[in-house]
Amino acid sequence: MLPLRFLAAATVVALFACTGSPNGEASAAAPVEAVRLDDERRILIADSVRRTLEHFAQVVESMNADEIASFYADDADMHWLEDGEVVYRSPRDVAAAIRELGATMTIGRLMYDGTEVNAVAPGVAIVMTGFAQQFTTLSGETGGFAGAMTAVMVHRGGRWLFLSGHTSSAGNRASGE
Repeated sequence: MLPLRFLAAATVVALFACTGSPNGEASAAAPVEAVRLDDERRILIADSVRRTLEHFAQVVESMNADEIASFYADDADMHWLEDGEVVYRSPRDVAAAIRELGATMTIGRLMYDGTEVNAVAPGVAIVMTGFAQQFTTLSGETGGFAGAMTAVMVHRGGRWLFLSGHTSSAGNRASGE
């Protein structure tokens, strides 16, 4: 038979899990009421995110690794995938990759195509867009790449940041490339 104080403690824990803490705050298990955005707020958020994307495109062309990295959330949840593989988990990872890339080429203008921005909650937006970018290697060869990008952006410290996202190349999907 279990001691009475063990049963009492278990009962208190079970009650708090179901009803909240003793000071009336909701427990972590309590449902969160959805916040609905009106159309005006959605439009304002989408416009603000689009301006951030345009500024990001300008900064990418500069190849300033630290400034590019500043567009990514410095957060344990930050992650970025490229063609199905996680490649960055922090702004520091992004900066290191840009420095490595900058040692081999210069980047032309980042262009977006068909950009959609969906405001899902105050301070949270989902971005879906096509992109294309040209580059020139240090030996003078030119090339480019294109693909699709999706991202979750969060508004922190007065600006929009990439929290997570993915880019994939526009290879020949029918042949599996």
